Amino acid sequence: MITNADLTLYNAYYNRETGLTEYHRTVIRGVNWQGARKSEVSDKGLKNADYANIYIPMTADFGGKSYIGPRQYAKLEPSVVDGYFTFQSNDKVVKDIIYFEITGEKGHSLKELTQNFDNVLTVMSVVSWDKSMSPTLAHYHVGAQ
Repeated sequence: MITNADLTLYNAYYNRETGLTEYHRTVIRGVNWQGARKSEVSDKGLKNADYANIYIPMTADFGGKSYIGPRQYAKLEPSVVDGYFTFQSNDKVVKDIIYFEITGEKGHSLKELTQNFDNVLTVMSVVSWDKSMSPTLAHYHVGAQ
């Protein structure tokens, strides 16, 4: 697979100990990002939306983190969640590597992420292509808008 970008993933995680939703950042190096802008004309006017098809080889550099499914991710203890990542609806992806932490404090919220950085999209769908494929072809296909 030809790669053309890196990305930063923000996983939403509900911390049962604090009762708050946290966002955990994972940098993924070596992905294929195919983005575009789509426009629709309706009775309410012109609507524009950015979207991307992102192909992430299972051999990409995940910064030492391990992939687990969304349900298993939700069950992780807060003390170990930083060792894992997942792909689930409503997580955020950003083209390129950014060093912005979402802490919920002033200046470090989800709103500031979307206002201050380009190519911030929401994960809409995920398909895993790993069954009976060679390691060089196995990948995650993430649709984001």
